[in-house]
Amino acid sequence: MRWQGVLAVCSILVGSLSGCISAEEFQPFDSSRVILLQMAPLAAGEDIAVLKTDYGEIRMRFFPSEAPEAVSNFKALAQQGFYNEKPFLYASKFLKNGERCLLSGSSSADGRKGISAVNGGKPFKKEVSGNLWHFTGAVSVLGDRSERGDSRFFITGSREVPKDTLEEIRKASYPSKVIEAFEEQGGMPEFALEYTVFAQVYAGQETVDRILSEIGEGEELVIRTVEITEYDEQANKP
Repeated sequence: MRWQGVLAVCSILVGSLSGCISAEEFQPFDSSRVILLQMAPLAAGEDIAVLKTDYGEIRMRFFPSEAPEAVSNFKALAQQGFYNEKPFLYASKFLKNGERCLLSGSSSADGRKGISAVNGGKPFKKEVSGNLWHFTGAVSVLGDRSERGDSRFFITGSREVPKDTLEEIRKASYPSKVIEAFEEQGGMPEFALEYTVFAQVYAGQETVDRILSEIGEGEELVIRTVEITEYDEQANKP
């Protein structure tokens, strides 16, 4: 099974708690050191992105401590207006088992190209972290075959994790808190440590799921605008 091999090449690094290391340096995951940042409360003034669509807003938070280049790239391109009017695509065109993921941010109509606003305009390295996982609502970089990323990103749609998959990640010794989160939140554990997670949808997941259900129905489903702003606790109260 692929699960048994995934954790044999990646580990939490001391200090940053993120990154891949060689097989010679491999150390097992220390579950007590895993912090599920996607579940942490938002702080006032925290940077967020507001994606506006004809079906509603998608609001997401960033994790610059774990994926600095991916976050910087998205923010810079958003502020340049790059993501405005970009179409939504099924991520299954590029990801195995990606039919429940929503892709956007391509610089070509077929979704096969992207651009970079960091790393001198070149694709940037994968940034994986034991603190970020592909739970429902995770926002990830679409990497190429060289495991480098660009402007293309995908959002994990709502999906209950199959029982046999949960059993596989238990056998692969995933951290218990990660397994519990996949049971409660759903998502795509199949993508563990393969793609850079750099943000998380905290409001508007129903918009993501509706768009996923209606791509191909003849409508032009696009991101109208992306605004980078700060989280305002008062403005987000019911």
